[in-house]
Amino acid sequence: MARVLKVVSAESDRRAITEIDGKDMAVYVVSNWAGGGNDRVKKLLRLRERFHKLVLVTPGKAAVDDGERLMAKPYPNATGVLRLLGLNRLKRTLDSYLYFPSTATLFVRAIRRRLAAAIGRDLASNKRVCLITTVPPHALNLLGTYIKRRYPEVHWVADWQDLWSHDENYYLQSPPPYRGRVKRMERRMLATADMNLATNAHAAAVLRDLYGVPAAKVGYINHHFSREDLTATNDNGTTAQQPKRAGVLRIGFLGTLFKPPRVPGAEIVTAISHVRNAGHDVELHIHGTVPAEIAKAHRADGSTGIVVHGRSTHELAVRQLAQYDLLLLLLADLENSRSVMSIKLPHYLMVGKPILAIVPEPSAIADIVHKTGGGIVLPSQDDWHAQFEHIISDPAPHIAALRRDQFAIERFSWEHISQEWLKVIQAAPARRAASGG
Repeated sequence: MARVLKVVSAESDRRAITEIDGKDMAVYVVSNWAGGGNDRVKKLLRLRERFHKLVLVTPGKAAVDDGERLMAKPYPNATGVLRLLGLNRLKRTLDSYLYFPSTATLFVRAIRRRLAAAIGRDLASNKRVCLITTVPPHALNLLGTYIKRRYPEVHWVADWQDLWSHDENYYLQSPPPYRGRVKRMERRMLATADMNLATNAHAAAVLRDLYGVPAAKVGYINHHFSREDLTATNDNGTTAQQPKRAGVLRIGFLGTLFKPPRVPGAEIVTAISHVRNAGHDVELHIHGTVPAEIAKAHRADGSTGIVVHGRSTHELAVRQLAQYDLLLLLLADLENSRSVMSIKLPHYLMVGKPILAIVPEPSAIADIVHKTGGGIVLPSQDDWHAQFEHIISDPAPHIAALRRDQFAIERFSWEHISQEWLKVIQAAPARRAASGG
């Protein structure tokens, strides 16, 4: 069994973690904020008061956090002119061959010596150092391998928010001639990190059983929710709500719905059209990015059954979820889908509206939905369309049958998950003696 970072439930254990002194620690969090970041990283940065310092290491153009940052502009991308010419597809193709494993190496090369110098100064002043790399993009883990070669005493935590060669969305982005290199590089990263974190037990088992990572170097920390997100307001100081027609069943979705092959958005759009043609008044409201042709085809009046709201702040989008009757999760029947925990799932649980999870079973998401009583699971490996129509036609008895377990849901609160992060960070070994770096 993999070593699991168990949830802290006993008050004595919680006090013990809270009382650990981390003021001799310097913590560096590497994140590609230029790509948007996520709430997992944002909340992690809030632990800075527990340590001597906590520094966000990020591309220079990302100014999203008011704490200490170590920034560097990525080296210039020679194919950037293609974007100006509107040749984005050609640019992506050339980038995939020119920059291995991704264009994030342009940032890694630009920042690594500055990061090493900062860490060297901390070690010279007898500080314990913890380096956390949050991936994807998986090239950021190259900073971990570089720092561990320079300073073996640094405690490197690789936070695999998505796995790499196990995940079709990332592995297949590398051209076929490079895929052997992907696997070799990935294994070096897994072997070098002091702790390889996944987001759930299924993903941790993949690292242990499929990749052969020693159990002592594998753990997981679930994604979290934060109740303060429910206070989000729009620019007018009020929560944005959409008018609802009488008798309509509204389904909300947060995130990227059209991300084949893992998230088959076109399939759920077809299913919505089918149940509407069968006489059921239902709307799917999408809060997130969609392809331009999808946004153009569906009007905001709901006449097609698909309403595209686009992107907003994370907090406002979470707040808007409360107005829907059901909240949708969707994953195709792929091997990696079984080890994915959607970052939106805890927020769905916090909002308290029933979840309709069309996901493989067994899987991390199916397990969580069942254990919390948070919703209904339709196994995506089965022909779920008839059952989907059955639920949509009369959702009340299905919702009434749910047994929501609030104690189990609280395991995903930030108050709880933050204690798990403190355990991992403070596992950095004590410094043996001051060194010159």
